Amino acid sequence: MLYELETKDYALLEPLLTSGFQFPEVIAVADLINSGWIVTDDPAHPVSALLWAEGLGGFFLLGDETNVSFLHGLDRFVHRHLDNGLFEVAGMHEGWNAVIERRYARKRMMKSTQLIYKWYEQSRQEGIHAQADGPADSVQVVRLTAALLGSVRMKDLEFVESELLGFWGSLHQFMAHGVAYCAMQEERIVSICYSGFAAGNTHTLGVKTLEPFRKQGLSYSTAKACIEELRSRQLSPYWDCSPCNEASWRLAEKLGFRRTGEYNLYSIAK
Repeated sequence: MLYELETKDYALLEPLLTSGFQFPEVIAVADLINSGWIVTDDPAHPVSALLWAEGLGGFFLLGDETNVSFLHGLDRFVHRHLDNGLFEVAGMHEGWNAVIERRYARKRMMKSTQLIYKWYEQSRQEGIHAQADGPADSVQVVRLTAALLGSVRMKDLEFVESELLGFWGSLHQFMAHGVAYCAMQEERIVSICYSGFAAGNTHTLGVKTLEPFRKQGLSYSTAKACIEELRSRQLSPYWDCSPCNEASWRLAEKLGFRRTGEYNLYSIAK
C-alpha cells in the first residue's frame, strides 16, 4: 500500500533525488516550490516514491526500483488511476524503464521520448543575440507583474492564470519564485513565456500563444526576454519537449538552447 508523504517529511527524500537525472520538475515539487504530491510505501523511511507534478499532469518514479513492497503498492495505485484516465510516468533513472515495461506490458502502453535542452552561456552569441524579426509595432513585450494581472483594464486573463495556476497553485507562489514575460496587444495578453518549475537556480520554461497570434514571432520575443531576465539573475533556463513537437524544439534551438539528453516517457491506459 502507498501512503501520501506529509510535506514536513519531504526532506526524507533527499537521498532519492541524487540517483539518476536531476529532473527540475521533481526537485521543485520536493522543495515545495511547485504544486504536486508524493506517495511511498514507507513514510518513515522512504526508499522508493511516486511523485505527481501538477504542472505536467504526470508522474515520476524515484529511488529503488527493486523495492517489492513499493512495486505491489504501485500496481494497485496504477490500476485505480487508470479508472480515471491515462497514467503518464517517467523514471528518474534508467532502472525504472525495464520495471515499467515489464510490469505493464499487458496494458495499452506507449513509449515516447522527451528531449532535454539546457542553456549555456556561450549560447548567447548563437541564439539570444541572433537576428530575428521582432513583434509587430502594435505588440509590446513586457514583464508580467502582479500589478499587470490585477489591472481592471486587462482583458481575457483566463488563459494566463490557468497556465500559471497549473504549475504553481497560486499566483502569489508564482510571483514569489517565477518569472514571466508577455506580449500585449492593446490591453490583452496574447503570448506568454514563463517559469514552469523552479528548482534551485534552474527554471523550466513554458510558452503559450493564443491561436490567432501564432507564427508572428511572439513566442521567440517573449522567450528571449524571459531568458535575458533569468540570466541577469544568474538563473539557468531549461527546455523539455517531445521530438514530435517540432515547433517547440526548433524554437529552443533558435533561442540558443543545446540538446543535452533525452528520457523515456510512458503513457499507460487500460
